[in-house]
Amino acid sequence: MKKPQEKLFVQTTPGLMEMKTGGGCIGCFGIPFFGAGIFMLLAVLQIIPFSNAGELPWWSWIILAFMGIVFTGVGAGLVFGRSWVSIDRSAKRVWKAWGLLRPMRGQQFDISEFTLLVISYKAGDSETAESFPLNLKNNASGREMELSSFNSYVTALEQAKLLCGFLNLKLEDRTSDHPVVVTQDVLSSETTPLLHEKTLEIAPLPERMKSEVIEENDTMQIRMRGPAFSPFHLIGLLIPILIVIFVGNPMLEFFVRSGTPAVIGWFFTGFVGLFFVLLPVIEVTRALIMSRRHATVIEVNSAGISVEQRSLYRSNKLHIKADDILGLDYGTKESATNSVLDGISGFDKRHTKMGGISSPHASLPWWMSLLIRHARSKGIVIKSRQGMFYYGAGLPDEEVYYLYTLVRYYLQPAAKKT
Repeated sequence: MKKPQEKLFVQTTPGLMEMKTGGGCIGCFGIPFFGAGIFMLLAVLQIIPFSNAGELPWWSWIILAFMGIVFTGVGAGLVFGRSWVSIDRSAKRVWKAWGLLRPMRGQQFDISEFTLLVISYKAGDSETAESFPLNLKNNASGREMELSSFNSYVTALEQAKLLCGFLNLKLEDRTSDHPVVVTQDVLSSETTPLLHEKTLEIAPLPERMKSEVIEENDTMQIRMRGPAFSPFHLIGLLIPILIVIFVGNPMLEFFVRSGTPAVIGWFFTGFVGLFFVLLPVIEVTRALIMSRRHATVIEVNSAGISVEQRSLYRSNKLHIKADDILGLDYGTKESATNSVLDGISGFDKRHTKMGGISSPHASLPWWMSLLIRHARSKGIVIKSRQGMFYYGAGLPDEEVYYLYTLVRYYLQPAAKKT
């Protein structure tokens, strides 16, 4: 299914940038919902009388009122959901408005109040997709104003570059745990990676490594095993087998006593054997095999990054050219904690660097320390024109940072490594 095209900022005049979202067919689709909701609310208020109103139970009016509120809200959101964002460079203002065919309500903001453009990341869930909002930020007060949001990191970055050039602002990339401020000269370069550290030093080798690193000439290969095999996999096998023993056997005896046809008995036996024995055994076997083989193989050199994701039955390969890599970062349990706590004002923080990893925040609550202990690292973050990718999730913090520095080192041309 083809994804709907995202609305983008367009420079209509030399000093004006505009974006229009919503409205159109979606607004027409919302008119019946809005009308039905208004009708229900008027009926509840007895403005529109029902001929059999006296026969309706009292609880039906509550349901009707609830449905009226829902229909009116959904319809109003679709009908009046058209928005306008205009950035007038000559008037030094940002104008945000909402309405139907024309703006009906709006706000104005002074551009001079904002000193930075921020691209951030909002994780999706089962109902919403991930998004990348673009915000104007005042460094002094910390105030932010959202301009728009995009479903693709590449689209959001291209729009950010366009707006930064139009407003002559710096860009703060906050899509991963380590924000990086990028100047205009870096934004204008198509091949400069947005690295948050410019040095090429490789971090110390951790004492214990869960992954395997092979270095040969100017190429480095990282082999990562699949998820570790745990006793919970055996529990997942044991429970279905116990169900078969304590429930299946009496059911078979019932079939014999009741004279059930053999075909039905064999069908039931096959069904139970498939879902309660065979599939759990296959899942445990798969987990055991994947824990002992290399599920992810990453090969890095100056030409780019090649990733092979192996499952039990097939493998998927991805190649990202060096020119397509927009940025590299790493996500550890500690960096995620620091990223969250940095937004809490008045919290006691310590930001000394220890082997490339920030020192822990002071005076963490016990419950937060417990959550951090059981959290998983995000691993290496690759930002490219093909999207954002995470590899090495769940590895120890020291190993994640070590692998990150290796990847960053081997991506550099041979002339820069000496």
